[in-house]
Amino acid sequence: MGTDQTQISDEYVSGNKSGVGGGISDVYGEDSATLDQLVTPWVTSVASGYTLMRDPRYNKGLAFTDKERDTHYITGLLPPVVLSQDVQERKYYSWFQFEDFANHHAFELLSKYCSSHLVFNDDIQGTASVVLAGLIAAQKVLGKSLADHTFLFLGAGEAGTGIAELIALKISRETGKPIDETRKKIWLVDSKGLIVSSRKESLQHFKQPWAHDHKPVKELLGAVNAIKPTVLIGTSGVGKTFTKEVVEAMATLNEKPLILALSNPTSQAECTAEEAYTWTKGRAIFASGSPFDPVEYDGKKFMPGQANNCYIFPGLGLGLIMSGAIRVRDDMLLAASEALASQVTEENFANGLIYPPFANIRKISANIAASVGAKTYELGLASNLPRPKDLVKMAESCMYSPVYRNFR
Repeated sequence: MGTDQTQISDEYVSGNKSGVGGGISDVYGEDSATLDQLVTPWVTSVASGYTLMRDPRYNKGLAFTDKERDTHYITGLLPPVVLSQDVQERKYYSWFQFEDFANHHAFELLSKYCSSHLVFNDDIQGTASVVLAGLIAAQKVLGKSLADHTFLFLGAGEAGTGIAELIALKISRETGKPIDETRKKIWLVDSKGLIVSSRKESLQHFKQPWAHDHKPVKELLGAVNAIKPTVLIGTSGVGKTFTKEVVEAMATLNEKPLILALSNPTSQAECTAEEAYTWTKGRAIFASGSPFDPVEYDGKKFMPGQANNCYIFPGLGLGLIMSGAIRVRDDMLLAASEALASQVTEENFANGLIYPPFANIRKISANIAASVGAKTYELGLASNLPRPKDLVKMAESCMYSPVYRNFR
């Protein structure tokens, strides 16, 4: 069992520094290959096929035929079943969700793999989608569109910039304006103050798109008075930063200020629900990242909503899986946001909610999954064909029901 050694890629042999499976340099006399050959040729007698299995360029997994397994000494290394690579891709479909990475790692990893793998970062994309849903729902109360607003963020990390980017994209889709233009409606404050163009050279890359022309402003209250936002969003991770002065300034500028204190746990919330309602005399539209009890003000009971990522990622993930999505695209996040916002009822609005109750989470997730799945098919990124006629029923049929038999 041999072949002319001129067929061997010198680059492959010389570049193998692992000490395992190095072609003619292998102490066990294992195999090597040219870069354009799918299955490895043989140099000398083979002791085992571990080299072949360890090389992702040539390992076909269960797609090796019985003859190939015998020839390459890998029969005992694989289960006794042969599946084509297409079937393996469908059967062993993988969706990678990651979170809690440092800012620079999170953005770098998402940027690196989003075009080649099915990856999703919950801190950046999940948070953005759930917050956008609340903003979309709130427009039904305010009678406005997102393009009518000016947004001010306290916090410019993964969550803040991720939310800002999805808002800008949504406005761009609604108005037809370029995203560079719609970003100008969104301002961010970090630990050094308002992010402005004079700071651009010193900013991390993910903050640079938000550096607009304006004189420097150090404090949040100063930024509120200068920018005059209609929406104030906190993603700073620092508690009590939406002070009475800040919230009262928002109430002076707006009949119904939209205030989202998203940092958690509760002790790190930028303000409490009670503070938001009290300082705006019951006029605020409020939601938070942490749960707060209902608040009674001036004889009216307010139910603060919670912008929790668990509204989004289960339904989004189910929609990706049941459609066999090969990539995650921003349009899928927009579809998830719109599906969530559409499930807020008039009764919910009357109680001050801009999110539907968690008690309906299975129904909510099924509808989000259906919307994400529909968008996946629309974009041509679905591999589970043909498309099911009823995507909501399909989503419900894929859900696990934690119901157990009683043996007593």
